[in-house]
Amino acid sequence: MDPVTHFTSGVVLSKSLGFKAKTKSVVLFGSLALLPDIDNVISFFGTKADYLLYHRGFTHSVWGGLILGILAAFLLKYIFKKSFLFSLITGASIMYTHIYLDYITSYGTQLLAPFSRHRFALSSVFIIDPYFNTYNFIDFCTYFKKP
Repeated sequence: MDPVTHFTSGVVLSKSLGFKAKTKSVVLFGSLALLPDIDNVISFFGTKADYLLYHRGFTHSVWGGLILGILAAFLLKYIFKKSFLFSLITGASIMYTHIYLDYITSYGTQLLAPFSRHRFALSSVFIIDPYFNTYNFIDFCTYFKKP
């Protein structure tokens, strides 16, 4: 899924949990919903092959979602002064919603990383990856550029 969809899923989740539509909660929940995509950092340091290999890896796995959910729980507890259990359930829900939205695409996710690199995909939604598609388009244009 694209970042706008993930951000929106975080906002919808905040509303469904009873948070008011204040800027603080909307931006925080939307931003937390983007957290599993932190593995996009590989695109700045690696090659296109590295990006394809490692994107949607550990941070999109069952264990990565749990770890990121716990980190989000500490942040939510600190900001909203809710119980840790509520914050943990909320944080994990945000992360697993992101992972599910990526799982239903044709690209899939490595749900069992780091124990397996197998990509699980429901393949019910076509994916357009802005990073990969942009670089392929640039390569395509420069290929036909006259010297």
